[in-house]
Amino acid sequence: MVLTTEYKTEMIQDNPEIKKGILVTKSETGRKLINFLSLRLEKMPDCTMSVLQKWIRSGQVRVNGGRSTPYIPLKQGDIVRIPPFAISYLNNNASSEPELFVGLELPFQGKTQESNIAACSENPKLLFLEPELLVFFKPAGLAVQPGSNTHDSLSERLKKYFQDTYFVPAPAHRLDKFASGLVLCGRNQEAQQQLSNLLNTENIKLAGVLKNGELEQYVTNQKELMPYFELLPKIVQRTYLVWVQGRFPLAQETLLQDYLYLDYDAKSQKELVKASCVNNAKAKLALSLAKCLCVKQHPKLGFCSLLEVQLLSGRKHQIRVQMASRSFPVLGDFKYGNFPVVSVDIQKKLFKGLLLHAQKVALPDGRIFSASPPWKDFFAV
Repeated sequence: MVLTTEYKTEMIQDNPEIKKGILVTKSETGRKLINFLSLRLEKMPDCTMSVLQKWIRSGQVRVNGGRSTPYIPLKQGDIVRIPPFAISYLNNNASSEPELFVGLELPFQGKTQESNIAACSENPKLLFLEPELLVFFKPAGLAVQPGSNTHDSLSERLKKYFQDTYFVPAPAHRLDKFASGLVLCGRNQEAQQQLSNLLNTENIKLAGVLKNGELEQYVTNQKELMPYFELLPKIVQRTYLVWVQGRFPLAQETLLQDYLYLDYDAKSQKELVKASCVNNAKAKLALSLAKCLCVKQHPKLGFCSLLEVQLLSGRKHQIRVQMASRSFPVLGDFKYGNFPVVSVDIQKKLFKGLLLHAQKVALPDGRIFSASPPWKDFFAV
């Protein structure tokens, strides 16, 4: 599946039906009828889901002139006929996409009192503007999605900025709150779904190692990995830069293979992701390729290694856990890294967040997006 950048202009200006209904745009392709109406008429007084259901059942809502059901998916160019008073409301409350340009920043617009954690001081910035997707630079300290302890996130900032539009772009994947780097968002429903499919369809499934979500075999050597490498051009390739503590072997790409699972940690009294070399019922196979770019000796932290890591699977905290389990913890990662107390204090003074950066994203159609990490001084790249 390849993201398309082609747009077709429909000649519908002379269609008499358009005056009685709503034209489905490309950004709304794939949306269910009931959800389409709910979003289009979201601010219309007394327009509840039950009212919309009644309109559809009674035939007051029609798609391309015919009766329909609430959950039929719509496509670009469809004409959804609605009651005349609803058309009048839409004509008096027109909506348009806000201004978009490279360099656009999304400021925090909520109240920090709503959360125990203050809003991130740095704003996400739009780095690449494509016909069907947006690529943002997410600073360390900003969550991608809101959580129980914070209301500030890239997702919430997008909702605020696009609050008057029919489609709100949303992040197609996650990135650790305290990591920095690229985050992709679809500009329409079709692109959003394609991005999600490409990012969630891992090499494991593509190579036939997974069938119906179950492991058929386990990768135990490089030979069995060949299907993964052959299929790399057909998926979204994500490359990270990461500083770890210790001297990582200066060699060719190293395959990191683990089985990751959630387990309760008595020390932190929280569930943490843990790595095992043996599979169990709760575990998921995690694969990545790591290459050491350089080793430097920090005057206070000792030897530190800069790695380039390419994910072959996308598991929660995968890079952090895989590195920590090999005694090469990510700098700034006090959740999984077993650092001495002195080292922790030094790191907190030297930098904020993780020295983990989503540097590059390569799409199957050949487009490549990249951004350098914001690290300075000793850790500058």
